Amino acid sequence: MIKFHEDFCQREIKYLHHGTTIQPYISFVGEDVQSISSCYVRVNQRFWCFEDPLIALEVCFNTFFVFNCNYPKECYDSWLIVQQLLFQLHTPHDKSTSITKSVSGQF
Repeated sequence: MIKFHEDFCQREIKYLHHGTTIQPYISFVGEDVQSISSCYVRVNQRFWCFEDPLIALEVCFNTFFVFNCNYPKECYDSWLIVQQLLFQLHTPHDKSTSITKSVSGQF
């Protein structure tokens, strides 16, 4: 848990340095991707723990809409794909990129 807190503090400093805020995100805890023991969704300096990664994904995704947050630049494409392909939501604010067009074209 100490490492988890250190990672959070480093991320917060990085975002403050760039003049932005940390948007909702998921942290997975486990030895590797095959053995995830818990997931944490961070929103407004609070962490919620989930055992099921899919529920954590859904909760994190929903927080973007509930709090009217923008997807972070470093994972904008990933969240837009989740939004459009998994949740079948399209908004006037969506900005398709070559990556999202390519992935969407495969489905």
